[in-house]
Amino acid sequence: MVEAWKELVTTALVGTERQPFTLPQVGGPLGSLLAQLDSADQERALLSASALVALYRLAGRVVDVAPGALSAPCEPDDAPRCTPRAAQHLRLMLHKQHKELLPEWLALVASKQQRVPEELLPALLDLGRAQAGLRAAIVQVMGKRGQWLAAQNPQWEYAVPGDADTVWQAGKVSARLLLLQVLRASEPDRARELLASTWKQESPKDRAAFVATFEIGLSMADEPFLEEVLDDRRKEVRRAAADLLMCLPQSRLCQRIVQRVRGLVSIKTVGTRHAVPPRIELTLPEACDKPMVRDGIVPKPLPGKGEKAWWLTQMIGAVPLAFWTETFKLAPAVIIEAIQGDWRALLLEGWSLAAQYQRQPEWIEALLWALLDKKESVNMPRLFGALAPDRQEAFVLSVLRANPSLESNQPAHWFLPACQHAWSEELSRVVLDSVYQHLEKQNVKQLWKLKSLLIGGARYINPMLTAGIVAHLAQMTRDNSYLAQTIDEFLGILQFRQDMLEAL
Repeated sequence: MVEAWKELVTTALVGTERQPFTLPQVGGPLGSLLAQLDSADQERALLSASALVALYRLAGRVVDVAPGALSAPCEPDDAPRCTPRAAQHLRLMLHKQHKELLPEWLALVASKQQRVPEELLPALLDLGRAQAGLRAAIVQVMGKRGQWLAAQNPQWEYAVPGDADTVWQAGKVSARLLLLQVLRASEPDRARELLASTWKQESPKDRAAFVATFEIGLSMADEPFLEEVLDDRRKEVRRAAADLLMCLPQSRLCQRIVQRVRGLVSIKTVGTRHAVPPRIELTLPEACDKPMVRDGIVPKPLPGKGEKAWWLTQMIGAVPLAFWTETFKLAPAVIIEAIQGDWRALLLEGWSLAAQYQRQPEWIEALLWALLDKKESVNMPRLFGALAPDRQEAFVLSVLRANPSLESNQPAHWFLPACQHAWSEELSRVVLDSVYQHLEKQNVKQLWKLKSLLIGGARYINPMLTAGIVAHLAQMTRDNSYLAQTIDEFLGILQFRQDMLEAL
């Protein structure tokens, strides 16, 4: 049948004037019908034969029989399906409408201990195959049917459950990586033992990816293994281990760097009568030797940075912040304020690195306020991103109350995009009040800079405020078409999120 159709298509493309048409030779009922056509009228015969064969093909065929025994049927699933309305939201996101909200939807469904409807599992499993970052969330909502289905397709192997030892020894890289991520959240020691058991057989690329999962549940129990990884032959693997060890102030790597820095730092007492804080004086390192490189110090500086200053900045970034508070016997904010002179920029950059590694909120907040006050050059949004969500909100609320502007050159515009969690009602209202002020007081043609902030913020603003937002913005922009598209997109995301929450 396939050959007959190919003959008809070829003849149609070439034309009956160039290639004489002969009826396809097939048996059965179709052959009897084709034999009744008048082949003298070439064009009519071609079209009629094409119609007959096309209809015959649409009628179906006998299904091929797969070799071997059929798979055992899926066990009944006790977990309830999500509601039909929630499933419709998923269907829309799988078709790329508001796809950026899918992680929130998956987390909400998992928190309700519900599962995805069976008919949407293939598309969801395909999405997980393409986007590794979604896999851990997908396996939480696919239920037993999803596990059974994943086992039927090698491309979905990442989602196939199984004994940890079996998956680790025989699974594909995607399944093994997902296993490590899951185990690091619940049994970090078990995950480390599995990786250590096959470490020498892993490829360099896989070793770097596997080590990076230790960020989940990282503790001093991981330190001996990571210390050994510093001797790996590949730079990217050593880098991954060094970055993790710098997050552990008690690690041998951090203590080694403390000893190096001690020799480069001197504390000078300025006076005692007025309790003047001591002054830091630094000496630049003379060389970046092999032990320093092993401990994660990158020899080649970034563009625009001096070589020796670059080495020292990285070293200070690995020093436990407790070293400075114990040395000065002062709070972080007081230390930062007291540091002046030529070394201030270097120290601020180094301390910012250390605060990001160690996630010390007092240091992060003190650095951020100091950097804002002096407008000094450090990646503040990245530093801000190391704060826990509640501390992020408190900081942004303080910034907005001091300066409610959302212009692109103002602090709130820098920090809000880094608040990538569901915002509290308080933060949502304060941000919206700032938006309303811009719409009321400024030239709307200058507000195009707010578009990315508005669209991004719609993912996190409390959606229970949607009704009030719609009414307010509709009244404010009814005579202005300039922002209509942006406002519609902003409100569309909020409305979708509100519907999504209500459906679950």
